[in-house]
Amino acid sequence: MRKILVTLFLLISFLGFGQSVSAPDSKSFLQSTNGQDASGFVLSGFSSTATLLASISLVNPPTGTTFVLNTITGLTAASGFTLAGNKTRLVVTGTMVDINTALASLKINTGSVKGNIALSVAATINPTGYYYNGVNGHFYRPITVTATYTAARAASLLTTFKGQTGYLVTITSADEDAFIYANVPQGNIWFALTDEVEEARWTIDAGPEKGTLIKINNGQTNGNIPGQYNNWAGGEPNNSGNEDYAVTKWNGTQWNDLPNGFNCPYVIEYGTWSNPDDATFTEFYTNSVSHSNGEVLTAKFNIDFGGNIDETKFSAKANTYVNNVWGVTTNTSRAISGLGKVDLTNDLDAVKLDGNGVKATTTTGDVEWCVIYDYDVINQRYRIGIDSREVNGILSNPSTISSLQLFDLWNGPVTFNSYDPNGWTEVYVYTQTQFNFSGSSFASFIRAGNGFYGVRAEFTFTPIQSFVPAKADSLEDPTQKYIALANSAGRTNYEDTYAIDYNQQGSNESNAI
Repeated sequence: MRKILVTLFLLISFLGFGQSVSAPDSKSFLQSTNGQDASGFVLSGFSSTATLLASISLVNPPTGTTFVLNTITGLTAASGFTLAGNKTRLVVTGTMVDINTALASLKINTGSVKGNIALSVAATINPTGYYYNGVNGHFYRPITVTATYTAARAASLLTTFKGQTGYLVTITSADEDAFIYANVPQGNIWFALTDEVEEARWTIDAGPEKGTLIKINNGQTNGNIPGQYNNWAGGEPNNSGNEDYAVTKWNGTQWNDLPNGFNCPYVIEYGTWSNPDDATFTEFYTNSVSHSNGEVLTAKFNIDFGGNIDETKFSAKANTYVNNVWGVTTNTSRAISGLGKVDLTNDLDAVKLDGNGVKATTTTGDVEWCVIYDYDVINQRYRIGIDSREVNGILSNPSTISSLQLFDLWNGPVTFNSYDPNGWTEVYVYTQTQFNFSGSSFASFIRAGNGFYGVRAEFTFTPIQSFVPAKADSLEDPTQKYIALANSAGRTNYEDTYAIDYNQQGSNESNAI
């Protein structure tokens, strides 16, 4: 039997040797609040004199969610971007020091819509002649030397960039169309769309979407398939003169059909994924964190089998814990991607139960009812005291405090430490990222003391409802079944990484450490 040793890590930063991007801990932001601290991303290992390209992206954010960089000194916005104002994505160039300074000033603005706030940061040595799209994590290379459609299609496939084979650009969204419009100065640009096989059946002709049918009749809107992006000019396509191939930026921003005999510029695209987190470019470094706007349940798992195991041969199922028994939530096996990722969110039971402790929530006040002691670097934690006069008469058992929302400094789990009815009720906050006191929107309510911070805050206490405990179970391949357990126990925004090591002896069952 082969033994699987499963080691559980929460919110890995992927810090390693050499160049890297590290990410902060996950947070739960307040709804409809601007200027919340989202710092903690750090670039490292790059030459201090090198010009870097860095991308900051919100991936499918909830409506109303944006970010802003309060410090932009030394940065230059990439083509199509501006530095100032609220963003959902931004690509800049600058030195590592200047980019890190900007990332330390990163703030999140939330709207009223709850949801996951996936924030991704990527960096590489700035490549001349290539443009990076922070939404999908692809690079684009404009080719100004004109060619026929078929020649451009063939030439694109002969190129490589950062370990990826190129293909004639595909356009699958208004955002991607606008990105190309902003970054390619030429007009009439070939892109991978054709009806050469059958007239008026327009099919994507390259890349990961190759073979996708987007339109079944000529004319601007006739036969446009719902859910597929089309952007034809008025009266187009019309097949005037056997026109079987598509260009964008025709007389402005829209599409037209042309015959192969035309010579037009084109764009080569690199990347086959839809999420920047999945990028596998060489010499390209990325990391992300999944925050939330309000309380959101997610269950995403990263499974690392090592370099000799094909993750796509495995699948996973979700389990929940009901009446002291683990049961399969769904009989559907979710395939594990080639990058070892699987999302089981939709398989979880979203019913919430009472009895998972108490949450302490702050509002601004006139009295320093709270004290935050200096960060304990060795234990990676803060010791936080709540004046017991705020607790007495409200909580019969202060040890039930298990969560804390402390302005925009922290909103998450805490560990109870001690209770003195005539002094302080103390809890620990464990975090690898230190609080950004000076950057807090509530800095005027925070006073730096000798070894502590005094906080003018009022406290309320509410029972916590928890989600049904869940785990990822039944990692299996076509020939054998391996068990790997990971209890999410009512957490929100819960991401695990497994390191799985194979041994030729021992049992085929193991527990998460």
